Amino acid sequence: MLKINQMYKEKIRFLISGGFSTSLSYLLYATLIYFDFRYYLSMTMAYMLGYISNFVIGRYWVFEGGRKLNSISKEIFLTLAVTIIGLVLNLLIIKILSETVFHINYYLSGFIAIFIVTFWNYWGRKKWIYN
Repeated sequence: MLKINQMYKEKIRFLISGGFSTSLSYLLYATLIYFDFRYYLSMTMAYMLGYISNFVIGRYWVFEGGRKLNSISKEIFLTLAVTIIGLVLNLLIIKILSETVFHINYYLSGFIAIFIVTFWNYWGRKKWIYN
């Protein structure tokens, strides 16, 4: 019973911290798009801001019950690897939605991409880093 409660607590905390980091990231992305930055530069800068906030919150609040790595540099490297994969997925989704298939605006495609990639971020961090 305790393990089930910990699992739900972790997922709820991930959603809260992810919501905060995603909101911060999307706000920067939308602002940069508004000022005519290219979508790939906007998403890269926004995603890195989200990564930093999500790393700190995730390490100290979300995955508190999971295994911590002995080396913070290894933990940073692994979370950065998950983040870079997520960034590439985001950029591919935006390209497909806005430039090659559907031609929807960058605001909506960025929002959809961030929403989809959230699942990768949780799974990647949970399975590779904080299991």
